[in-house]
Amino acid sequence: KKPLSSERASMDYVRRYTTIPVPRVYHPHLKWLVMDHVDGEMLYECWNKQNAFMKFRIACTLRLYLKQLRTLKGANVGALGSGQVSGILFQDHQFGPFDSTRRFKRFCEYLSVIGWEMRVNMCDITPTPPPPRVPVDWTPIFTHGDLNPSNILLDKQGVLWVVDWAYAGFYPPWMDSLVMRHFNEDVLCDSVSPSWTRYRHFIAGDVATDCGDFWDCIYPAIHRF
Repeated sequence: KKPLSSERASMDYVRRYTTIPVPRVYHPHLKWLVMDHVDGEMLYECWNKQNAFMKFRIACTLRLYLKQLRTLKGANVGALGSGQVSGILFQDHQFGPFDSTRRFKRFCEYLSVIGWEMRVNMCDITPTPPPPRVPVDWTPIFTHGDLNPSNILLDKQGVLWVVDWAYAGFYPPWMDSLVMRHFNEDVLCDSVSPSWTRYRHFIAGDVATDCGDFWDCIYPAIHRF
C-alpha cells in the first residue's frame, strides 16, 4: 500500500514498545509500504463466526492492546515525525503541527463552538442550549486512530493483528473510543454486529456524554477549515 508519511514510523514504534502483533515493514526506501502478509481474516468478516467465549477473548485482547498503547505518552499531539493532526474524526484533513497541547485544545474548542452555532441555527432551537462542555483530560497518549473491525485481523492460530496505522499518533485518551463509536454508529451502522458494538466501552473505555457531544459539534465544522 502507499503509506502516509508517519505510518512506517508508527508501526516500528508500536513493535518496539509494545507486544501488539503488527506486521513487520521491509524496504523502507521504497515509496510503497511492503510488509508481512497475515494469513487470516478481518474481524469484520469473521466476528459473527465466533462463539461467545471467543468474542469475549478477542475483546479482552484488544482491551489489553489499548492499555499498552495508553502507557506511551507524548509531549505533544500529532503524528510521529510530522506532528500533524489528522484522521477519521478530522474528515481526513490535516492540521498543525501544534506547538503545544494547549493550542490543540483551543483549536478544538473553537471548532466545537462553530459546529454548535451551525447546529443551533439549522435547527432553530429555542431556548438556545448551552455549548457542550470541554473534556477535562487532554493528555497525549499513543492512539491507533482507526480501530475498527476491518483493521483487526484474526490469523489461523487465533492471534489478533492490528493493521493500518496511517492515522496513529499522540491524541487525547478518549480518541480511540470516539473513533470506534463513529464507525459503529455511522460508517458501519448497517453491517456491524450489535455484539461488537456492545463491546466498545469494554475495549476502549467509557467516554462521558459531554465529551461525545463536544466532538459531535466539531465533526460537521471541520470542513470549513
